[in-house]
Amino acid sequence: MQDEEEMPYFDITYGATSPKRELARLRDELQLQIHLAKADVRSQWEDLEKKWILLQSRLSGLRVARDESRREIGQAVKILVEELHEGYKRMRDALASV
Repeated sequence: MQDEEEMPYFDITYGATSPKRELARLRDELQLQIHLAKADVRSQWEDLEKKWILLQSRLSGLRVARDESRREIGQAVKILVEELHEGYKRMRDALASV
């Protein structure tokens, strides 16, 4: 098994406080408020949804990938998680002011 530095987010689907669980919580919160959003916020939401779908796909690939591919997918997943987290936070802040 690789050490944690080589495979960040490999265990992203486990644990009550995992990054994936936090993203899912933020996503669900935004879905409840999205109907109030302006057109520009809706466009941001659509972009983030595409990334959410890509993240789900990458996580599925991570489960069946070989070690070398797992590291590459793990890095891509880490970037997607960070982008989604920041995007969801920006949207939440924008919706709070609507």
